Amino acid sequence: MGVAIAAELGAAFFLTGLVVESGGALAAGIGLYQADGTLRVRAEARAPSEAGLFDLVDELVRRVLAGFDQSASARLARLAALTTTALRR
Repeated sequence: MGVAIAAELGAAFFLTGLVVESGGALAAGIGLYQADGTLRVRAEARAPSEAGLFDLVDELVRRVLAGFDQSASARLARLAALTTTALRR
């Protein structure tokens, strides 16, 4: 389904994801795919409660950004993406 929608919209990438709640805690996973359906990056994060939803989303974004470019020259960018707290500023 994601491949068809990406093709229709002319998108180069698309995301799929899932959020599960259990006992008040949240777990989420997302996959970033190229338009042809090839998985590019997978990320997972957890939050102890609904109050941590925005931190959970920030963590998913950091992990996707960190995993997007696997070249050696992107090592510093990956480190910055994983350690920044400035996504919501």
